[in-house]
Amino acid sequence: MQEDFVTERKEVTLSAEEFYGTACHWGIGEVLHRLDSSWSGSKQAPERLPAWASDLTASSFRGCWMRYHLEEEAGEEFIHCCEGQVIWGKRMGEASSSFKLCGEQVRESLCREWAKRACQSIRTEENRAEMPALLLSRNEYDTLIPRLKEMELDELMNRLAVHSGDHEGSIALARSLKRPGSHGEILFYGKDSGCERLELHQVRFISTDHINWILRESTGDREDWLIASPSSRYKFQEMLESWLMHSPSVETYKQCP
Repeated sequence: MQEDFVTERKEVTLSAEEFYGTACHWGIGEVLHRLDSSWSGSKQAPERLPAWASDLTASSFRGCWMRYHLEEEAGEEFIHCCEGQVIWGKRMGEASSSFKLCGEQVRESLCREWAKRACQSIRTEENRAEMPALLLSRNEYDTLIPRLKEMELDELMNRLAVHSGDHEGSIALARSLKRPGSHGEILFYGKDSGCERLELHQVRFISTDHINWILRESTGDREDWLIASPSSRYKFQEMLESWLMHSPSVETYKQCP
């Protein structure tokens, strides 16, 4: 994930406050608030925002926002795709309050390139574990994560097994949680023409030298589930590309509220 953006692209660096206004201008302020409720500032795009980043008024768009921890490295970046323009962005350093944006117009190749870069955080190329997905309580899982360092492995395995009913899978997931090679989260977002509501899906991932996990979870207040699925790096990359390259269909349009 240390590679920089490809050269000869349009670039601009914005402060966190300027980027917040830019995101609101694009219609994705809700994405930032979902990631961190402390985002604030003017909801207007900064005057110095170049036209290629400002004129994104398309009625449909897709994007991914990724946070990752890879050994001693941590990062945060995103890709935002709409008609005629693709924007890549990343936080300039883990504790930095500035963002670098890069613009280009070739959507398909850039989406694949970004998905491939994102998968550098996935350590295991193939899925070596022949086991089914685990169904867990999202609320219970969230109570365990802050206690990972203090919990013994056996206690963590038992807590996971109680809720999943799968002892073998709980052992594998507990070992991955205690000693992850990399981990992070991705927030998928999108909006189709004719839809007023922003579509949001959150996915977490954990990767070791032996197994990768993709964790999908409920987003509604009345739902409480989390599915942890063993996955290969190829499947992970395919998931990213599929979302970013999605073209709104007639059926999708008809189903919008």
